[in-house]
Amino acid sequence: MSFNEPDDGNESSKYREQLIAELAELRQHVARLEALDKERTRALEELEKTNSSLQDSEGKYRALVEASPEAVILADLEGRITFASQQTLRLYRTERLEDLLGINPLDFIEAGDHEKFQSNLQETLAEGVTRGVEYRLVRKDGSRFDGEITAAVIPDASGNPKALMALVRDITARKQLQEALWQSHAELEAICEGMVDGLLVADVKTKRFVRANRAICQMLGYSDVELLSMSVMDIHPPKQLDDVLDIFDAQADDRYGVADGLPVLRKDGSVFYADISTNHVIYAGRRCQVGFFRDITERKEAHEALERERRTLRRLLESSDHERRLIAYEIHDGLIQDLIGAKMNLDTHGRREDRDPEAAARNLERSLELLSKAISESRHLISGLQPPILEQAGLVAAIKHLGSDAEQYNDVKVEVETSVTSVRLPRQLENSVFRIVQEALINACRYSQSERIQVRLTEEDDLICVDIQDWGVGFDPDKIEPRSFGLVGIRERSRLLGGRAAIESHTGKGTSVSVKLPLDVAE
Repeated sequence: MSFNEPDDGNESSKYREQLIAELAELRQHVARLEALDKERTRALEELEKTNSSLQDSEGKYRALVEASPEAVILADLEGRITFASQQTLRLYRTERLEDLLGINPLDFIEAGDHEKFQSNLQETLAEGVTRGVEYRLVRKDGSRFDGEITAAVIPDASGNPKALMALVRDITARKQLQEALWQSHAELEAICEGMVDGLLVADVKTKRFVRANRAICQMLGYSDVELLSMSVMDIHPPKQLDDVLDIFDAQADDRYGVADGLPVLRKDGSVFYADISTNHVIYAGRRCQVGFFRDITERKEAHEALERERRTLRRLLESSDHERRLIAYEIHDGLIQDLIGAKMNLDTHGRREDRDPEAAARNLERSLELLSKAISESRHLISGLQPPILEQAGLVAAIKHLGSDAEQYNDVKVEVETSVTSVRLPRQLENSVFRIVQEALINACRYSQSERIQVRLTEEDDLICVDIQDWGVGFDPDKIEPRSFGLVGIRERSRLLGGRAAIESHTGKGTSVSVKLPLDVAE
Protein backbone atom coordinates (compact mmCIF):
# COMPACT_ATOMS: atom_id res chain seq x y z
CA MET A 1 0.00 0.00 0.00
CA SER A 2 1.28 3.54 -1.11
CA PHE A 3 0.15 6.99 -0.01
CA ASN A 4 1.50 8.98 -3.25
CA GLU A 5 -1.10 11.11 -5.23
CA PRO A 6 -1.87 10.00 -8.92
CA ASP A 7 -1.33 12.28 -12.00
CA ASP A 8 -4.53 11.93 -13.97
CA GLY A 9 -8.21 11.61 -13.21
CA ASN A 10 -8.52 7.93 -13.82
CA GLU A 11 -5.73 7.16 -11.55
CA SER A 12 -7.25 9.53 -8.97
CA SER A 13 -10.50 7.59 -9.00
CA LYS A 14 -8.70 4.31 -8.57
CA TYR A 15 -6.65 5.77 -5.80
CA ARG A 16 -9.76 6.85 -3.93
CA GLU A 17 -11.31 3.43 -4.26
CA GLN A 18 -8.12 1.81 -3.05
CA LEU A 19 -7.96 4.22 -0.15
CA ILE A 20 -11.55 3.51 0.81
CA ALA A 21 -10.84 -0.21 0.76
CA GLU A 22 -7.74 0.18 2.87
CA LEU A 23 -9.65 2.35 5.34
CA ALA A 24 -12.37 -0.30 5.61
CA GLU A 25 -9.74 -2.96 6.23
CA LEU A 26 -8.10 -0.73 8.81
CA ARG A 27 -11.42 -0.28 10.59
CA GLN A 28 -11.86 -4.06 10.70
CA HIS A 29 -8.39 -4.43 12.26
CA VAL A 30 -9.23 -1.76 14.81
CA ALA A 31 -12.52 -3.50 15.62
CA ARG A 32 -10.71 -6.79 16.04
CA LEU A 33 -8.13 -5.14 18.30
CA GLU A 34 -10.86 -3.55 20.38
CA ALA A 35 -12.60 -6.92 20.68
CA LEU A 36 -9.34 -8.59 21.70
CA ASP A 37 -8.76 -5.84 24.24
CA LYS A 38 -12.19 -6.38 25.72
CA GLU A 39 -11.59 -10.15 25.81
CA ARG A 40 -8.25 -9.61 27.50
CA THR A 41 -9.90 -7.25 30.01
CA ARG A 42 -12.59 -9.86 30.78
CA ALA A 43 -9.92 -12.56 31.10
CA LEU A 44 -7.94 -10.43 33.49
CA GLU A 45 -11.06 -9.81 35.52
CA GLU A 46 -11.84 -13.55 35.60
CA LEU A 47 -8.23 -14.26 36.52
CA GLU A 48 -8.41 -11.79 39.35
CA LYS A 49 -11.66 -13.38 40.53
CA THR A 50 -10.14 -16.86 40.30
CA ASN A 51 -7.02 -15.72 42.09
CA SER A 52 -9.14 -14.15 44.80
CA SER A 53 -11.23 -17.32 45.05
CA LEU A 54 -8.11 -19.45 45.22
CA GLN A 55 -6.71 -17.22 47.92
CA ASP A 56 -10.02 -17.44 49.78
CA SER A 57 -10.09 -21.24 49.37
CA GLU A 58 -6.50 -21.54 50.43
CA GLY A 59 -7.29 -19.51 53.53
CA LYS A 60 -10.28 -21.68 54.30
CA TYR A 61 -8.37 -24.91 53.73
CA ARG A 62 -5.43 -23.65 55.77
CA ALA A 63 -7.79 -22.64 58.60
CA LEU A 64 -9.43 -26.08 58.33
CA VAL A 65 -6.05 -27.84 58.38
CA GLU A 66 -4.83 -25.82 61.34
CA ALA A 67 -8.10 -26.38 63.23
CA SER A 68 -8.02 -30.13 62.65
CA PRO A 69 -7.30 -32.25 65.76
CA GLU A 70 -5.24 -34.52 63.53
CA ALA A 71 -1.77 -33.63 62.37
CA VAL A 72 -1.80 -32.92 58.61
CA ILE A 73 1.30 -33.78 56.56
CA LEU A 74 2.00 -33.43 52.82
CA ALA A 75 4.82 -35.34 51.15
CA ASP A 76 6.05 -35.60 47.58
CA LEU A 77 6.42 -38.88 45.74
CA GLU A 78 10.14 -38.92 46.54
CA GLY A 79 9.27 -39.37 50.20
CA ARG A 80 10.01 -35.86 51.51
CA ILE A 81 7.70 -33.88 53.79
CA THR A 82 6.65 -30.64 52.06
CA PHE A 83 4.07 -29.34 54.54
CA ALA A 84 3.19 -29.92 58.19
CA SER A 85 0.40 -28.31 60.23
CA GLN A 86 0.86 -26.72 63.62
CA GLN A 87 -0.79 -29.78 65.20
CA THR A 88 1.98 -31.85 63.60
CA LEU A 89 4.59 -29.72 65.36
CA ARG A 90 2.79 -30.22 68.68
CA LEU A 91 2.38 -33.93 68.06
CA TYR A 92 6.08 -34.43 67.35
CA ARG A 93 7.09 -31.96 70.10
CA THR A 94 8.98 -29.45 68.02
CA GLU A 95 8.51 -25.70 67.48
CA ARG A 96 10.32 -25.41 64.14
CA LEU A 97 8.73 -26.41 60.86
CA GLU A 98 12.28 -26.88 59.48
CA ASP A 99 12.66 -29.92 61.77
CA LEU A 100 10.03 -31.68 59.65
CA LEU A 101 10.33 -30.31 56.10
CA GLY A 102 12.37 -32.48 53.76
CA ILE A 103 12.37 -35.41 56.23
CA ASN A 104 11.31 -38.91 55.15
CA PRO A 105 8.10 -39.93 57.03
CA LEU A 106 9.75 -43.28 57.81
CA ASP A 107 11.98 -41.40 60.26
CA PHE A 108 8.92 -40.85 62.44
CA ILE A 109 7.82 -44.51 62.44
CA GLU A 110 9.30 -47.18 64.71
CA ALA A 111 11.61 -49.56 62.86
CA GLY A 112 9.39 -52.54 63.57
CA ASP A 113 6.55 -50.93 61.58
CA HIS A 114 8.61 -49.87 58.50
CA GLU A 115 7.62 -52.90 56.46
CA LYS A 116 3.99 -52.37 57.37
CA PHE A 117 4.24 -48.70 56.34
CA GLN A 118 5.81 -49.53 52.96
CA SER A 119 3.10 -52.09 52.27
CA ASN A 120 0.34 -49.61 53.12
CA LEU A 121 2.04 -46.91 51.02
CA GLN A 122 1.81 -49.16 47.95
CA GLU A 123 -1.83 -49.80 48.75
CA THR A 124 -2.46 -46.05 49.06
CA LEU A 125 -0.88 -45.37 45.65
CA ALA A 126 -2.93 -48.19 44.12
CA GLU A 127 -6.27 -47.56 45.80
CA GLY A 128 -6.03 -43.82 46.39
CA VAL A 129 -6.54 -44.01 50.17
CA THR A 130 -5.86 -46.13 53.28
CA ARG A 131 -7.73 -45.41 56.50
CA GLY A 132 -7.01 -45.81 60.20
CA VAL A 133 -3.78 -47.84 60.13
CA GLU A 134 -2.11 -48.08 63.54
CA TYR A 135 1.66 -47.60 63.99
CA ARG A 136 4.13 -47.06 66.76
CA LEU A 137 5.41 -43.51 66.08
CA VAL A 138 8.61 -41.78 67.18
CA ARG A 139 8.81 -38.13 68.27
CA LYS A 140 11.74 -35.82 67.76
CA ASP A 141 12.84 -36.42 71.38
CA GLY A 142 12.82 -40.19 70.79
CA SER A 143 9.71 -40.95 72.84
CA ARG A 144 7.19 -43.44 71.44
CA PHE A 145 3.43 -43.21 71.16
CA ASP A 146 0.56 -45.03 69.46
CA GLY A 147 -0.70 -43.35 66.32
CA GLU A 148 -3.29 -43.85 63.62
CA ILE A 149 -2.62 -42.70 60.04
CA THR A 150 -5.08 -42.12 57.23
CA ALA A 151 -3.28 -41.46 53.89
CA ALA A 152 -4.60 -40.28 50.53
CA VAL A 153 -3.17 -39.51 47.06
CA ILE A 154 -3.32 -35.92 45.74
CA PRO A 155 -3.68 -36.15 41.93
CA ASP A 156 -2.57 -33.63 39.26
CA ALA A 157 -4.81 -32.25 36.52
CA SER A 158 -4.45 -35.49 34.59
CA GLY A 159 -5.42 -37.63 37.57
CA ASN A 160 -1.91 -38.98 38.16
CA PRO A 161 -0.44 -39.05 41.69
CA LYS A 162 1.26 -35.74 42.43
CA ALA A 163 1.70 -35.89 46.22
CA LEU A 164 0.52 -37.65 49.36
CA MET A 165 -1.43 -36.28 52.27
CA ALA A 166 -1.56 -37.98 55.67
CA LEU A 167 -3.72 -37.36 58.75
CA VAL A 168 -1.95 -38.51 61.94
CA ARG A 169 -3.84 -38.97 65.19
CA ASP A 170 -2.40 -39.70 68.66
CA ILE A 171 -4.41 -42.69 69.93
CA THR A 172 -2.41 -43.28 73.12
CA ALA A 173 -5.34 -42.32 75.35
CA ARG A 174 -7.70 -44.48 73.29
CA LYS A 175 -5.32 -47.43 73.47
CA GLN A 176 -4.95 -46.98 77.20
CA LEU A 177 -8.72 -46.82 77.55
CA GLN A 178 -9.09 -49.92 75.38
CA GLU A 179 -6.51 -51.75 77.46
CA ALA A 180 -8.26 -50.65 80.64
CA LEU A 181 -11.58 -51.81 79.21
CA TRP A 182 -10.09 -55.12 78.14
CA GLN A 183 -8.48 -55.47 81.55
CA SER A 184 -11.80 -54.75 83.22
CA HIS A 185 -13.48 -57.15 80.84
CA ALA A 186 -10.90 -59.84 81.59
CA GLU A 187 -11.28 -59.27 85.32
CA LEU A 188 -15.08 -59.39 85.11
CA GLU A 189 -14.86 -62.47 82.91
CA ALA A 190 -12.56 -64.14 85.44
CA ILE A 191 -14.87 -63.17 88.30
CA CYS A 192 -17.92 -64.33 86.37
CA GLU A 193 -16.39 -67.67 85.40
CA GLY A 194 -14.76 -68.16 88.81
CA MET A 195 -17.94 -67.55 90.79
CA VAL A 196 -19.30 -70.37 92.91
CA ASP A 197 -22.77 -68.95 92.37
CA GLY A 198 -24.44 -69.51 89.04
CA LEU A 199 -25.08 -66.50 86.79
CA LEU A 200 -27.74 -66.16 84.09
CA VAL A 201 -28.55 -62.99 82.14
CA ALA A 202 -32.09 -63.01 80.75
CA ASP A 203 -33.90 -60.59 78.44
CA VAL A 204 -36.65 -59.00 80.56
CA LYS A 205 -39.12 -58.97 77.67
CA THR A 206 -38.57 -62.41 76.12
CA LYS A 207 -37.12 -64.09 79.24
CA ARG A 208 -34.56 -65.79 77.00
CA PHE A 209 -31.01 -66.22 78.25
CA VAL A 210 -28.22 -64.17 76.69
CA ARG A 211 -25.33 -65.08 79.00
CA ALA A 212 -24.43 -67.99 81.30
CA ASN A 213 -21.36 -68.67 83.42
CA ARG A 214 -19.57 -71.95 84.10
CA ALA A 215 -21.12 -72.44 87.55
CA ILE A 216 -24.71 -72.33 86.29
CA CYS A 217 -23.80 -74.76 83.50
CA GLN A 218 -22.49 -77.18 86.12
CA MET A 219 -25.54 -76.65 88.31
CA LEU A 220 -28.02 -77.28 85.50
CA GLY A 221 -26.06 -79.81 83.45
CA TYR A 222 -26.32 -77.78 80.22
CA SER A 223 -23.58 -76.27 78.08
CA ASP A 224 -23.56 -72.49 77.64
CA VAL A 225 -24.58 -72.95 74.00
CA GLU A 226 -27.62 -74.96 75.09
CA LEU A 227 -28.60 -72.38 77.71
CA LEU A 228 -28.43 -69.54 75.18
CA SER A 229 -31.21 -71.28 73.23
CA MET A 230 -33.40 -71.57 76.35
CA SER A 231 -35.48 -69.33 78.59
CA VAL A 232 -36.59 -68.95 82.21
CA MET A 233 -39.52 -71.26 81.48
CA ASP A 234 -37.15 -74.16 80.71
CA ILE A 235 -35.30 -74.35 84.05
CA HIS A 236 -38.10 -74.54 86.59
CA PRO A 237 -40.59 -77.34 87.34
CA PRO A 238 -43.88 -76.80 85.46
CA LYS A 239 -45.95 -76.91 88.65
CA GLN A 240 -44.09 -73.95 90.15
CA LEU A 241 -43.57 -72.04 86.88
CA ASP A 242 -46.42 -69.53 87.34
CA ASP A 243 -45.06 -68.49 90.75
CA VAL A 244 -41.50 -68.28 89.36
CA LEU A 245 -42.60 -66.03 86.48
CA ASP A 246 -44.50 -63.75 88.87
CA ILE A 247 -41.35 -63.43 90.98
CA PHE A 248 -39.22 -62.78 87.84
CA ASP A 249 -41.51 -59.91 86.77
CA ALA A 250 -41.62 -58.51 90.30
CA GLN A 251 -37.82 -58.56 90.54
CA ALA A 252 -37.57 -56.85 87.14
CA ASP A 253 -39.79 -54.06 88.52
CA ASP A 254 -37.89 -53.85 91.82
CA ARG A 255 -40.94 -55.10 93.70
CA TYR A 256 -39.24 -58.23 95.03
CA GLY A 257 -35.89 -58.89 96.67
CA VAL A 258 -34.10 -62.22 96.95
CA ALA A 259 -36.23 -65.20 95.94
CA ASP A 260 -35.57 -67.79 98.66
CA GLY A 261 -35.46 -71.49 97.93
CA LEU A 262 -36.88 -71.54 94.39
CA PRO A 263 -36.94 -75.00 92.75
CA VAL A 264 -34.64 -75.26 89.72
CA LEU A 265 -34.88 -78.04 87.15
CA ARG A 266 -31.71 -79.75 85.92
CA LYS A 267 -31.21 -81.25 82.47
CA ASP A 268 -31.55 -84.77 83.92
CA GLY A 269 -34.93 -83.90 85.44
CA SER A 270 -33.73 -83.64 89.03
CA VAL A 271 -34.53 -80.56 91.11
CA PHE A 272 -32.34 -78.45 93.36
CA TYR A 273 -33.18 -75.34 95.35
CA ALA A 274 -31.56 -71.94 94.97
CA ASP A 275 -31.73 -68.46 96.43
CA ILE A 276 -31.94 -66.12 93.43
CA SER A 277 -30.97 -62.46 93.69
CA THR A 278 -31.12 -60.12 90.70
CA ASN A 279 -29.78 -56.90 89.24
CA HIS A 280 -30.51 -54.91 86.10
CA VAL A 281 -28.22 -54.34 83.12
CA ILE A 282 -28.36 -53.22 79.50
CA TYR A 283 -26.86 -56.11 77.53
CA ALA A 284 -26.38 -55.84 73.74
CA GLY A 285 -28.86 -52.96 73.73
CA ARG A 286 -31.54 -54.94 75.55
CA ARG A 287 -32.93 -54.49 79.04
CA CYS A 288 -31.87 -57.60 80.89
CA GLN A 289 -31.91 -59.06 84.36
CA VAL A 290 -28.86 -60.71 85.91
CA GLY A 291 -29.79 -63.63 88.13
CA PHE A 292 -27.35 -64.94 90.75
CA PHE A 293 -28.13 -68.55 91.72
CA ARG A 294 -26.91 -69.89 95.07
CA ASP A 295 -27.49 -73.61 95.46
CA ILE A 296 -28.99 -74.09 98.93
CA THR A 297 -29.89 -77.75 98.49
CA GLU A 298 -27.36 -78.88 101.10
CA ARG A 299 -28.43 -76.10 103.43
CA LYS A 300 -32.06 -76.99 102.90
CA GLU A 301 -31.33 -80.68 103.46
CA ALA A 302 -29.30 -79.81 106.57
CA HIS A 303 -32.18 -77.68 107.84
CA GLU A 304 -34.64 -80.48 107.17
CA ALA A 305 -32.27 -82.96 108.84
CA LEU A 306 -32.02 -80.63 111.84
CA GLU A 307 -35.79 -80.44 111.98
CA ARG A 308 -35.96 -84.23 111.82
CA GLU A 309 -33.44 -84.43 114.64
CA ARG A 310 -35.51 -82.02 116.68
CA ARG A 311 -38.63 -84.05 116.04
CA THR A 312 -36.71 -87.20 116.90
CA LEU A 313 -35.44 -85.73 120.15
CA ARG A 314 -38.94 -84.54 121.01
CA ARG A 315 -40.31 -88.01 120.33
CA LEU A 316 -37.52 -89.64 122.31
CA LEU A 317 -38.19 -87.26 125.19
CA GLU A 318 -41.88 -88.02 124.91
CA SER A 319 -41.04 -91.71 124.73
CA SER A 320 -38.82 -91.37 127.79
CA ASP A 321 -41.61 -89.57 129.64
CA HIS A 322 -44.02 -92.25 128.49
CA GLU A 323 -41.71 -94.97 129.76
CA ARG A 324 -41.31 -93.21 133.09
CA ARG A 325 -45.08 -92.93 133.41
CA LEU A 326 -45.46 -96.62 132.61
CA ILE A 327 -42.84 -97.48 135.22
CA ALA A 328 -44.61 -95.20 137.67
CA TYR A 329 -47.91 -96.98 136.94
CA GLU A 330 -46.24 -100.36 137.35
CA ILE A 331 -44.63 -99.29 140.63
CA HIS A 332 -47.89 -97.79 141.86
CA ASP A 333 -50.14 -100.63 140.74
CA GLY A 334 -47.73 -103.46 141.56
CA LEU A 335 -44.77 -102.85 143.81
CA ILE A 336 -46.37 -100.17 146.01
CA GLN A 337 -49.57 -102.17 146.44
CA ASP A 338 -47.59 -105.21 147.53
CA LEU A 339 -45.53 -103.14 149.98
CA ILE A 340 -48.65 -101.46 151.39
CA GLY A 341 -50.29 -104.88 151.78
CA ALA A 342 -47.20 -106.22 153.54
CA LYS A 343 -47.12 -103.21 155.89
CA MET A 344 -50.82 -103.56 156.75
CA ASN A 345 -50.38 -107.25 157.53
CA LEU A 346 -47.35 -106.51 159.70
CA ASP A 347 -49.32 -103.84 161.57
CA THR A 348 -52.13 -106.33 162.16
CA HIS A 349 -49.64 -109.01 163.24
CA GLY A 350 -48.43 -106.81 166.08
CA ARG A 351 -51.97 -106.25 167.42
CA ARG A 352 -53.10 -109.92 167.01
CA GLU A 353 -49.97 -111.68 168.20
CA ASP A 354 -51.25 -111.95 171.82
CA ARG A 355 -54.99 -112.28 171.16
CA ASP A 356 -54.95 -114.55 168.09
CA PRO A 357 -51.54 -116.11 167.47
CA GLU A 358 -52.82 -118.15 164.52
CA ALA A 359 -54.20 -115.08 162.70
CA ALA A 360 -51.02 -113.21 163.52
CA ALA A 361 -48.98 -116.05 162.00
CA ARG A 362 -51.12 -115.95 158.83
CA ASN A 363 -50.65 -112.19 158.59
CA LEU A 364 -46.90 -112.62 158.96
CA GLU A 365 -46.85 -115.34 156.30
CA ARG A 366 -48.91 -113.13 153.97
CA SER A 367 -46.58 -110.20 154.62
CA LEU A 368 -43.57 -112.31 153.70
CA GLU A 369 -45.31 -113.41 150.46
CA LEU A 370 -46.07 -109.80 149.56
CA LEU A 371 -42.50 -108.75 150.32
CA SER A 372 -41.14 -111.59 148.17
CA LYS A 373 -43.48 -110.51 145.37
CA ALA A 374 -42.36 -106.89 145.79
CA ILE A 375 -38.72 -107.96 145.57
CA SER A 376 -39.46 -109.96 142.41
CA GLU A 377 -41.36 -107.06 140.90
CA SER A 378 -38.49 -104.70 141.77
CA ARG A 379 -36.03 -106.99 140.06
CA HIS A 380 -38.32 -107.15 137.00
CA LEU A 381 -38.51 -103.35 136.84
CA ILE A 382 -34.74 -103.02 137.25
CA SER A 383 -34.22 -105.62 134.56
CA GLY A 384 -36.42 -103.63 132.20
CA LEU A 385 -34.57 -100.39 132.89
CA GLN A 386 -31.00 -101.60 132.77
CA PRO A 387 -30.74 -105.39 132.86
CA PRO A 388 -27.66 -106.53 134.75
CA ILE A 389 -27.36 -109.47 132.38
CA LEU A 390 -26.62 -107.04 129.49
CA GLU A 391 -23.75 -105.55 131.45
CA GLN A 392 -22.48 -108.90 132.72
CA ALA A 393 -23.06 -111.41 129.91
CA GLY A 394 -23.51 -109.31 126.79
CA LEU A 395 -26.12 -108.79 124.11
CA VAL A 396 -26.87 -112.38 123.09
CA ALA A 397 -27.57 -113.48 126.67
CA ALA A 398 -29.68 -110.34 127.27
CA ILE A 399 -31.80 -110.98 124.15
CA LYS A 400 -32.40 -114.59 125.24
CA HIS A 401 -33.38 -113.30 128.69
CA LEU A 402 -35.87 -110.92 127.03
CA GLY A 403 -37.40 -113.87 125.18
CA SER A 404 -37.70 -115.90 128.38
CA ASP A 405 -39.15 -112.94 130.25
CA ALA A 406 -41.73 -112.35 127.47
CA GLU A 407 -42.79 -116.03 127.62
CA GLN A 408 -43.07 -115.88 131.42
CA TYR A 409 -45.39 -112.86 131.49
CA ASN A 410 -47.32 -113.49 128.25
CA ASP A 411 -49.07 -116.48 126.76
CA VAL A 412 -46.72 -116.69 123.75
CA LYS A 413 -43.86 -118.79 122.43
CA VAL A 414 -40.69 -116.75 121.78
CA GLU A 415 -37.94 -118.27 119.62
CA VAL A 416 -34.53 -116.59 119.77
CA GLU A 417 -31.97 -117.43 117.06
CA THR A 418 -28.54 -115.84 116.97
CA SER A 419 -25.35 -116.22 114.95
CA VAL A 420 -23.49 -113.19 116.30
CA THR A 421 -19.80 -114.07 116.64
CA SER A 422 -18.62 -110.95 118.43
CA VAL A 423 -18.30 -111.52 122.17
CA ARG A 424 -19.07 -107.88 123.02
CA LEU A 425 -20.23 -104.95 120.94
CA PRO A 426 -19.94 -101.23 121.65
CA ARG A 427 -22.08 -100.37 124.69
CA GLN A 428 -24.25 -97.88 122.77
CA LEU A 429 -24.92 -100.49 120.07
CA GLU A 430 -25.74 -103.21 122.62
CA ASN A 431 -28.13 -100.90 124.48
CA SER A 432 -29.85 -99.83 121.25
CA VAL A 433 -30.27 -103.40 119.94
CA PHE A 434 -31.58 -104.47 123.34
CA ARG A 435 -34.15 -101.61 123.38
CA ILE A 436 -35.21 -102.31 119.78
CA VAL A 437 -35.85 -106.00 120.55
CA GLN A 438 -37.56 -105.04 123.81
CA GLU A 439 -39.88 -102.55 122.05
CA ALA A 440 -40.69 -105.03 119.27
CA LEU A 441 -41.45 -107.85 121.76
CA ILE A 442 -43.65 -105.56 123.89
CA ASN A 443 -45.67 -104.50 120.84
CA ALA A 444 -45.95 -108.05 119.54
CA CYS A 445 -47.04 -109.41 122.93
CA ARG A 446 -49.58 -106.60 123.50
CA TYR A 447 -51.17 -106.23 120.08
CA SER A 448 -50.34 -109.02 117.65
CA GLN A 449 -52.35 -111.85 119.30
CA SER A 450 -49.75 -114.14 117.77
CA GLU A 451 -49.02 -117.44 119.49
CA ARG A 452 -45.44 -117.37 118.25
CA ILE A 453 -42.74 -114.69 117.95
CA GLN A 454 -39.34 -115.18 116.34
CA VAL A 455 -36.24 -113.10 117.12
CA ARG A 456 -33.17 -113.46 114.89
CA LEU A 457 -29.84 -111.77 115.58
CA THR A 458 -27.13 -112.07 112.87
CA GLU A 459 -23.96 -110.40 111.60
CA GLU A 460 -23.69 -109.42 107.94
CA ASP A 461 -20.37 -107.94 106.81
CA ASP A 462 -20.05 -104.78 108.93
CA LEU A 463 -23.68 -104.80 110.04
CA ILE A 464 -25.64 -106.35 112.85
CA CYS A 465 -29.10 -107.43 111.72
CA VAL A 466 -32.13 -107.77 113.98
CA ASP A 467 -35.35 -109.40 112.72
CA ILE A 468 -38.52 -109.82 114.83
CA GLN A 469 -41.42 -111.68 113.21
CA ASP A 470 -44.92 -112.48 114.44
CA TRP A 471 -47.88 -114.14 112.74
CA GLY A 472 -50.65 -112.13 114.35
CA VAL A 473 -53.41 -109.74 113.29
CA GLY A 474 -51.09 -107.19 111.63
CA PHE A 475 -51.76 -103.47 110.94
CA ASP A 476 -51.19 -100.70 108.36
CA PRO A 477 -47.62 -99.32 108.81
CA ASP A 478 -48.56 -96.07 107.03
CA LYS A 479 -51.09 -95.30 109.74
CA ILE A 480 -48.70 -95.46 112.67
CA GLU A 481 -49.58 -92.60 115.00
CA PRO A 482 -46.75 -90.20 115.95
CA ARG A 483 -47.33 -91.16 119.58
CA SER A 484 -46.89 -94.88 118.84
CA PHE A 485 -43.63 -94.72 120.75
CA GLY A 486 -42.62 -98.35 120.19
CA LEU A 487 -42.36 -98.51 116.39
CA VAL A 488 -41.44 -94.82 116.05
CA GLY A 489 -38.72 -95.35 118.65
CA ILE A 490 -37.34 -98.31 116.67
CA ARG A 491 -37.07 -96.19 113.51
CA GLU A 492 -35.51 -93.23 115.29
CA ARG A 493 -32.99 -95.29 117.23
CA SER A 494 -31.93 -96.99 114.00
CA ARG A 495 -31.55 -93.71 112.13
CA LEU A 496 -29.58 -92.04 114.92
CA LEU A 497 -27.08 -94.89 114.81
CA GLY A 498 -26.68 -94.60 111.03
CA GLY A 499 -28.77 -97.70 110.34
CA ARG A 500 -32.17 -98.34 108.82
CA ALA A 501 -35.38 -100.01 109.96
CA ALA A 502 -38.06 -101.62 107.81
CA ILE A 503 -41.48 -102.42 109.25
CA GLU A 504 -43.81 -104.55 107.16
CA SER A 505 -47.26 -105.67 108.22
CA HIS A 506 -50.36 -107.02 106.54
CA THR A 507 -53.76 -107.43 108.12
CA GLY A 508 -54.20 -111.02 109.21
CA LYS A 509 -50.68 -112.02 108.15
CA GLY A 510 -48.52 -110.63 110.94
CA THR A 511 -45.69 -108.13 111.25
CA SER A 512 -41.96 -108.15 110.62
CA VAL A 513 -39.44 -105.65 111.97
CA SER A 514 -36.05 -105.65 110.27
CA VAL A 515 -33.21 -103.44 111.53
CA LYS A 516 -29.66 -103.14 110.21
CA LEU A 517 -27.09 -101.20 112.23
CA PRO A 518 -23.38 -100.56 111.55
CA LEU A 519 -21.02 -102.37 113.89
CA ASP A 520 -18.56 -99.47 114.04
CA VAL A 521 -20.71 -97.19 116.22
CA ALA A 522 -18.46 -94.74 118.06
CA GLU A 523 -18.54 -94.95 121.86
